[in-house]
Amino acid sequence: MNRVILILLLPLMLLGFNPDNRYLKEQNATFQNSLNMTLDIGYGIYLIDVTSLEINRAIDYRVLEATIGASYSIGNGNIGINTKAIIKEKQSNISYIDTHEGLNDHATIERNDFSLFGNYYLDSSHRSILNFVYKYYDLKASHQYKNVYDYDTHFNYTTHGLALSYIYNQPITYDGSKVVLGLGVLYSHANVEIYENINGVTHDAYIDDTQNALGVKVALGYIYRVDNMQFKIVADWYYYDFGNLQVDSHLLNQNIGEATLQESIYSIRFGYIHKF
Repeated sequence: MNRVILILLLPLMLLGFNPDNRYLKEQNATFQNSLNMTLDIGYGIYLIDVTSLEINRAIDYRVLEATIGASYSIGNGNIGINTKAIIKEKQSNISYIDTHEGLNDHATIERNDFSLFGNYYLDSSHRSILNFVYKYYDLKASHQYKNVYDYDTHFNYTTHGLALSYIYNQPITYDGSKVVLGLGVLYSHANVEIYENINGVTHDAYIDDTQNALGVKVALGYIYRVDNMQFKIVADWYYYDFGNLQVDSHLLNQNIGEATLQESIYSIRFGYIHKF
């Protein structure tokens, strides 16, 4: 999915550097009635904790990543899409929550991330914005390690959810330069699957359940405009607190406990927005 979207958006990126349409004639022009391209490079930390008496696992995933997207601005807002692509994994691990000891040096983690978003300007100056986001996120982690026995652990985590944020832009000094603050509420629906094989035999306790969560989002950024391009640096923090997951037993074929589920995301991104 990510590769397809990147291929589709690449021609737009190249088009944006055509010398014939590179600069706006008006210094105070806005990005209205236009197609916009966004490219960010950032560092993200993804922490997912599942805790119970029977199963204690956490994913610690730290990556250098690119976010690429496109939007169309018209009237009092815009709509768009974006996706993320991994540039380099800095840390990909599954650990015991109680000790935070890694089960091995490098877990195999695959991730897909896709978002639809929209912004609605609440005033003519575009200082106050309502931001809407639908996000689909899929992460599959697995690892093998040896501790007397041979262990093979799998942790699959899929969510889709909504975010509603209020964004305020405060212009400073130079025309087009501004500080951005965003505060939002989150809703997410997660499907979690955790199971382990020991010497090729499936371990008795496992999780295969869904839960909902409410969360919060905080963002702080700075934007600097040069002609028809906006350069930006943004820091984000997301936190989700889910309801309890059911822990089941293969042997008893019934529920044997509950597990808590929490997710935190920290990121900092550098990028630009280009108007066509």
